[in-house]
Amino acid sequence: MSKTRTFFTLPILILALIAITMLTGCGKDDPVTLPYSTGEDEEQGLEISALYTFSGPNPDCNNEEGEDIAALTVTNNSGNFYDKVKITVVMADESEYNFKIDAFPDGKTAELFDIDNKSYVEKDDDGNKIEIAAINHEEGIDDDAGLMEDQLTVKVKDNETVVKIKNQSDKDMDKLVMYCHTVFDDSYFGGVAYKYSVGDIKAGKKAKVDAEDCMFGTAEVVKIEQESN
Repeated sequence: MSKTRTFFTLPILILALIAITMLTGCGKDDPVTLPYSTGEDEEQGLEISALYTFSGPNPDCNNEEGEDIAALTVTNNSGNFYDKVKITVVMADESEYNFKIDAFPDGKTAELFDIDNKSYVEKDDDGNKIEIAAINHEEGIDDDAGLMEDQLTVKVKDNETVVKIKNQSDKDMDKLVMYCHTVFDDSYFGGVAYKYSVGDIKAGKKAKVDAEDCMFGTAEVVKIEQESN
């Protein structure tokens, strides 16, 4: 009876080891840890420092009440004024939490809440922490945003929502609108930037607007512009 012998060369063994490595799941992406920066370091882009729960009225979901709502702490370290920011936090169990903020100035911090009022589930049924698998984000930059400081002065007292605007120029200004965030404990409470009509202000005159949607804190004006015809 003849015997058949099989010889494995070195390249074949290497390929076999690679195949085994792939099948056993080695090389999976590491979970995302916080703080997380969208830039090359913490001093660039957005810094996401906390994912936590909040119970109460959700300003990012029309003030709808909720329990253990997913909440996110975000700081703008980009050097840019972001017109819009959208962030999706993808968890290891494939669940997702979605956040957004409008009119986000550089250097400011915001507490954002899930726009669908979804509760944050921190652990699975076995009591293990559910890790963050990925953070996806989109930003839009507004290079023209500002408070028109060369023409206007803006004043708001602490814990108040009434905004006083003075036209310090020698020209009448018309069709003015302003955008406000609610400030609570030195952070924006939610990502909604409330828009209000200021109207016309003659040269040297003042206008007063109550940013009543900022009732949970102090109104902070982040942007003023003149609407086009």
